[in-house]
Amino acid sequence: MALMGRPRTFDRNVAIEQALNLFWEKGYESTTLAQLKKAIGGGISSPSFYAAFGSKEGLYKECVAFYLATYAKVTECLWDNNLVPREALEQSMLRSAKMQCEDNHPKGCMV
Repeated sequence: MALMGRPRTFDRNVAIEQALNLFWEKGYESTTLAQLKKAIGGGISSPSFYAAFGSKEGLYKECVAFYLATYAKVTECLWDNNLVPREALEQSMLRSAKMQCEDNHPKGCMV
């Protein structure tokens, strides 16, 4: 029979979003496990972190997937064959600029 640990004290989706913001602002290399645990909250221990995400790289990959499914959508117009290239570029840049200027949006570049 498998042993069960304590239930998670954090919401996984919220944790991924918090980690995404941290990676986005500080970059992958500069983001520490301590910073990630603090951002995730819930008093997560290192063993719980590794049980939930496997590794810092594992969490980062989940953050990139979340980024591509959400924030990166501003560039979808680049693949719209109904738009002339100039229109597609203009829309993409305007959407990106709008997103980057939103309140509480992390500074820097995620990918």
